[in-house]
Amino acid sequence: MPDYLYIIVFITILVGLIIREIYLFNKDRYNPYVFRRKGKFLKQFIVNLGVNIFIIVCIKNIKSTFIVLCIFSVYSFCLATCISILNYLSYNRIKDKKIIFHTASLIIMIVIILIFLWRLVIK
Repeated sequence: MPDYLYIIVFITILVGLIIREIYLFNKDRYNPYVFRRKGKFLKQFIVNLGVNIFIIVCIKNIKSTFIVLCIFSVYSFCLATCISILNYLSYNRIKDKKIIFHTASLIIMIVIILIFLWRLVIK
């Protein structure tokens, strides 16, 4: 299959993840804490595992690593922005200071991963 098809599937999955977070926030089921997800753990685990498998298959089949890295960088920026906004709105509801630290740690993790990936590709 052509690279464009894999790129379209890759972007669709990543956009779906952002939309899922916004949907959970609208239904009051969004959890702003990074490592404490509540609810149907097994269902979330299976969905996340399937999404990760699709992403890995798409990345493996795209020949240009630079394009994948650019898409992943833009997605990471969008995800960090989306989660920051949702966590800010959650903070306004709950008034828990831990949300700020969780948001900051998540953004720092995303930045470190992106710097590491860019250094691997540029060499």
